[in-house]
Amino acid sequence: MSLRRLYTGLMLVLFGLLVLNGCSSGASLPDSQRLVGQARVNMRSGNTYMTYEEYDLALERYLEVLDENPEYIEALKNIGDIYFFYAETTPAQADEYYFQSYHYYDQAIESYDKIQEEGNYPQFKEIIEDADLKRRGAWARLFNVGQDLFTEGMINESLEHFFDLSDLTPDSTNVFVMIATIYQTQGEDDRAADFFEHIAEIDPQDTVSRNNLALYHFNNQNYVEAISWYEELIEIDPNDPEVYYNIGFVYMNMEGGENQALEAFETAYELDNTFLDAVINAGFTAFNLMRYDKAVEYFKEVLEVTPDDQEVTLYLLYAFEHEGNYEEMLEYAQHLYQLDNQSIEAVQFIILAAHRLERTDLQNEYLEILNQLEDN
Repeated sequence: MSLRRLYTGLMLVLFGLLVLNGCSSGASLPDSQRLVGQARVNMRSGNTYMTYEEYDLALERYLEVLDENPEYIEALKNIGDIYFFYAETTPAQADEYYFQSYHYYDQAIESYDKIQEEGNYPQFKEIIEDADLKRRGAWARLFNVGQDLFTEGMINESLEHFFDLSDLTPDSTNVFVMIATIYQTQGEDDRAADFFEHIAEIDPQDTVSRNNLALYHFNNQNYVEAISWYEELIEIDPNDPEVYYNIGFVYMNMEGGENQALEAFETAYELDNTFLDAVINAGFTAFNLMRYDKAVEYFKEVLEVTPDDQEVTLYLLYAFEHEGNYEEMLEYAQHLYQLDNQSIEAVQFIILAAHRLERTDLQNEYLEILNQLEDN
């Protein structure tokens, strides 16, 4: 081989080494992702130990890298991998190791997000995707452990576990829902409400916390606060009939709130014309407000679905009486009598309607029936 050819070959080798080391020396990378001196040596040593599955030694070297470059993505990700491996292979210490692995994966992703603000670095994409996948896996395993502790009746241990998890993921509403739920099951509703409020602060779209807070304040007769939380739910989803139905009950318990209650029940029924409880309560509320035309309308709609509902039929008869609608009173009173031939009220309404309609024979027939029922 000639001297010129040897020189050219060496140059090609050196160029190749520069290309291969581009990520570590990284002229185009931010300072946080460049290694020099002992840090570069430690990184290479750590990778070598990883190759031969000498994880304890690899961990030592990667931690030394972080001493000098605390945001170095590859070292953070590899430490996360080591702790994830420890967790999977050491059940007795799995929780501790999953917490550690989550922490380092999270740090790696945070470092990546930071440098992405400075430019685009596609060479990290695969590393970060894997870190994110394993981070979610570690979190899911930790969450399941807390649920298992709760299911097994280990309440204090479960709470402690979820509080640790909340420190790790302070923006996770799922963790705080579990904490609030545990307090609820222990009858500590005030403590539960504190955490539901925290969830509502974290997530402006969370409905679980707002529903629970509305119910909490309703049970404590704090009706204004309950309505406030239901109004937030309406802002999130203005087409949820259940929210209007619930807010109707709150208004029913407030002095002078029956008109708002009727409006809420009507809205619930408008949003879902199969919502039978909504239309029943709309009918009862309208009746109490002496809006008998509306009461008649709603009670008839109920009876189209449940024609054997004797209570609704009876209220409908009273509404007919207030309206002076004796033709329909007679029809529905006879229907009620067919449902229950021992119903004195049904017979009384038949007699009243027959009298007003001047149907003497029918009136006399049911007067006899009434006498028999009263004698019994």
